Amino acid sequence: GSTATRPRGLSTALCVPSAKLNPMRGQGSCSPCGTGDFTTSEGSLECARCPVGSACPVASNEPDPCGPGFFAAPGKTACTRAQAGYSTSIGRVSEVICGAGFSSSSGADACTRCEAGKHQASEGAPSCDSCKAGWYASGDGLANCTACPSGHSCANAAADPAPCSDGTYAAVAATLCTRVEAGHSAIISSALLRGGQLVCAQGLFSSGGLDDCDPCEKGKSQPAEGSASCDSCTPGWYAASE
Repeated sequence: GSTATRPRGLSTALCVPSAKLNPMRGQGSCSPCGTGDFTTSEGSLECARCPVGSACPVASNEPDPCGPGFFAAPGKTACTRAQAGYSTSIGRVSEVICGAGFSSSSGADACTRCEAGKHQASEGAPSCDSCKAGWYASGDGLANCTACPSGHSCANAAADPAPCSDGTYAAVAATLCTRVEAGHSAIISSALLRGGQLVCAQGLFSSGGLDDCDPCEKGKSQPAEGSASCDSCTPGWYAASE
């Protein structure tokens, strides 16, 4: 505030800090500063409004800047703690809601990006949610997790999907690849690479853990589907080709 220049006829007493001069009919009187206003000088003509990002609990003191995680609009006697899911704005004048992919606990100056393996689809969230089994988020600050694609496993939700190895398969949203059963082969088409398994046809067999079914060797046959082995021909019978 500014220091008063006493007009002629006014009291020689100066107003104490926290009050302003109030000239009335040749006499000087002092009025206390209003709530959220301040002045630190004697004889001030006006009280000043407490600035943004500060609090003025005592009208005769300088404004107190808000600490980290707190904010105040102009003319406040106390700073307010930012609530969970929010952060303080630039200048600490208000609080700002955290966006999707972010979160914050109460009293935060900034929202925090969700770490890999977690997500947050909502705004104003106090925390991030872990991806459910078979889903992943390999980057940070993501709003949603992604289902593990077929032919891959996602045991670690914070990492990229891992392709299934030979003789194994996985459907969508699998945490682990599964060994191909006996009597079956892995689907190896480009559209659904190792996304499932197929039953071995007649004349073929598989002992398990293989990408392909093998044909029965000479002297053996297999009339059934989904077989783990072939049967030797009975005496008097033969199988000339594979």
